[in-house]
Amino acid sequence: MPLNGLPGGVATPTAFETRNVGCAFLIEPTSGINNYFIDLRLEPEIIYHVRNEVWAEWKGKEGDKSMKMPIFYSLKLNTSATLAVGQPLMIGALSPKNEQGVPDENRKLMVFVRAEVLTVGR
Repeated sequence: MPLNGLPGGVATPTAFETRNVGCAFLIEPTSGINNYFIDLRLEPEIIYHVRNEVWAEWKGKEGDKSMKMPIFYSLKLNTSATLAVGQPLMIGALSPKNEQGVPDENRKLMVFVRAEVLTVGR
């Protein structure tokens, strides 16, 4: 009994990719005029492993040889901002998805940033 018309009846993966889950935060600060302003390039991201989805199913006398693919959900913001030293700034608001997989307009994840200039050693 072939699986999706594949010879031999078994799907064989040919490529794999590592996917990190959790929180990642890329930030690139640049000191501005007289250290009163800071230019920031920000890329905060939250990645969840939601579930494994059956891509191809095959059960035979050898057992279950179903192919499962992971499903990920990511909230990411990619932006740049110039802010005054010590002053908080809201840089974005994201709408997480609800149980149906649609962005939930009633929930917001607000992203704030505040930066300081520290002088180290002299």
